[in-house]
Amino acid sequence: MGLDEILKSINDEFDAKAAAILEKANREASDIIEEARKHVQSEIAEIEQHYAKMGDQMKRQKISKARIITKKELLIVRDDMIKECFSELTKEMAAMKVAEREKFISKSMKAAINEIPKGTVIPSKKDVDIIKKILPKNYIMSDKTNDAIGGFVVYDTEGKISINYTFEEIIDRKKDEIRTLFARILFGE
Repeated sequence: MGLDEILKSINDEFDAKAAAILEKANREASDIIEEARKHVQSEIAEIEQHYAKMGDQMKRQKISKARIITKKELLIVRDDMIKECFSELTKEMAAMKVAEREKFISKSMKAAINEIPKGTVIPSKKDVDIIKKILPKNYIMSDKTNDAIGGFVVYDTEGKISINYTFEEIIDRKKDEIRTLFARILFGE
């Protein structure tokens, strides 16, 4: 299996997890967005009534200001929702069942071997047993562990080159892509 196939498989797994999380978040998002829209419409209606007796120019200025404020509030709500999706994704990754976790880590290990054929592995504390089980013969397992929610870091034999396959780093590397996916699913963007 080539690196591209492994990375595609990893991406597919992330996409599946992200879709499940996004489905849940989408339901919550609809309620929050509808509430925000009602609030915005109420504020605009109040402002329009209040300034109906004033000149058109002043009225337009206030409405424009209200819309800008509303857009800012909506952007804040959207950003908070996306942050919550990332938080849920991280929780889902941390809570992965052992079999699923082993499969994911095995795919990551295959990708690591393609990049660093021989080296040292520093596993997360949670994945020591899984790493021991799947550790290739050309890799040595370090006595050290890391505090990541899952995954491992690989160093070449000289300790100069490393690749971080911890769950947090994998999410961080794909952050822009995942953020775009969350926004598209939640907000139709």
